[in-house]
Amino acid sequence: MTNLPCEKAFIVTIVALFCHFSPKNLEAQSSSRPLIVVANARDAECVRRIGREHFRVEPLFDSKDDARPSNYDACDDRVRGLLHFRLLVFRAETCCPSERFWRERMAAANPSARTHCLDTQRRDAATHWDQQIQTARAIHGLLVSVLPEHRTSLNENLSAELRRLSGLQHYSHQLAVSE
Repeated sequence: MTNLPCEKAFIVTIVALFCHFSPKNLEAQSSSRPLIVVANARDAECVRRIGREHFRVEPLFDSKDDARPSNYDACDDRVRGLLHFRLLVFRAETCCPSERFWRERMAAANPSARTHCLDTQRRDAATHWDQQIQTARAIHGLLVSVLPEHRTSLNENLSAELRRLSGLQHYSHQLAVSE
């Protein structure tokens, strides 16, 4: 003897979950989040960890793509796909002329978006870890400026990132001492 109301409830729940997590619905959910384009891969990871559920993060050029400076068409296709960005983050010291060309082109095509250069040559950053902490804080400030209504969540994500960096720093010191 089966329990028909429970089976119907189970089927309705499965259908509801399928509809909620369908590729079309996930695409709509992800497209509603502001796009952050990041030129540096390490910075992209930091933006992902701090921005988590609030932002979509895309590298300007993915190393897996065929978007090389000598391949204009591939670069143009990549940039056209990213023109709805809200913020473009780059580093002056790692910027090549080709990257600058595409960055300026993106900024001209989307004047309402912001571009921001992360300053990593600060004198008060004594160590590599200090630089990473400063970068995390700078990225946090940028993300809060884009979505100030999510400040509390972004603050929590920054705290988690700073704890992660602190743990990595402690672990690297332990390794150095044990050698």
